[in-house]
Amino acid sequence: EMCLDGELFLGRGEFQMCMSIAKQSNERDWRRLTLVVFDAPLVKGGFETRLCAAREALKRHNVDNSIAKVLPHVICRGKSHVLEELERITNLDGEGVMLRHPTAPYKGGR
Repeated sequence: EMCLDGELFLGRGEFQMCMSIAKQSNERDWRRLTLVVFDAPLVKGGFETRLCAAREALKRHNVDNSIAKVLPHVICRGKSHVLEELERITNLDGEGVMLRHPTAPYKGGR
């Protein structure tokens, strides 16, 4: 079994509804939420290794993407690329970007 780091997601602009659903035990509403996985903290190895292990675990347990999925990542091509991605994401009402070195060990926190 595996420990996954992520957050529940309903859709952009739906944070309050997501929190409301998460506080209840209504299975029908819970099925609207998706666990978006950012990392697998207890897997030994770098960031890419941990993401691969998370994807494999979800696949091995036949977890549908509507229930849980690993957040897609792209390799940063430099400062201008980061700024372009940040602008693209914030224009979609996203919160920002997460930067990780591909071989970095897990570090908890924000």
